[in-house]
Amino acid sequence: MSDNTTYTPGTGATVAADNVAGALYQRVKVSLGADGAATDLVIGQTTMAASLPVTVASNQSSLNVLGPTMVKGTQGATGFTTQDLKDAGRVNIMWTVAMLAAAAAGETMLTVTESRDGGAVTTPTSITVTSGKRLCITSVTGSAEIATNSVSTTVMRERVRMRWNTAGATTTASPIQLLIQLPSLTGGAKTTVTFDKVFPDGIEILGDGTKSIGFSREALDHGATSITAISLSITAFEY
Repeated sequence: MSDNTTYTPGTGATVAADNVAGALYQRVKVSLGADGAATDLVIGQTTMAASLPVTVASNQSSLNVLGPTMVKGTQGATGFTTQDLKDAGRVNIMWTVAMLAAAAAGETMLTVTESRDGGAVTTPTSITVTSGKRLCITSVTGSAEIATNSVSTTVMRERVRMRWNTAGATTTASPIQLLIQLPSLTGGAKTTVTFDKVFPDGIEILGDGTKSIGFSREALDHGATSITAISLSITAFEY
């Protein structure tokens, strides 16, 4: 039979309606199905085939999603997979200094060898933090050694500093963010001391394209016969 039907006002079956300000709005029942078939839409959760498809607007604001009920102390069968923001787009960074002998007693900025995600190396002295990224320094390890051409037996000291500048290149006049006093050195050539500083939560700096950091060393007792050399390994990442 035809899909359409005729209707004569005032006679026939009663049609459901809603009176809104004197006008009758017909009430309709929602059904789903292909041509020639109709399945009533059921209230409540049902199968995908019996549900009304919904399209989220392209400018829809954030939607809150309620996770499954979990019982404390009990391993749940369902859950959500999450990723910390610090692990999204992470770039691992390694800065190293290899057996650099002191040339003077004063503080000097170190030229480090930098590698990002194991890629090609660069040799910066002042390191600009990438704009829009957070730099997280996780550890500083290293050693100091009495150089082979040092003949003094006096105590020799080394200090390592991390400095940063909020607007431009980092220099020895920039604010100190970390100071490491190495164990004192005494004895003959190749006498070595080591240190290991780990930062569980990291030292973080938010980059804006102008903030920079740098590392310096100070051989406090350097002299013609009192020469030390240091090595550093600094691990960090940007995210």
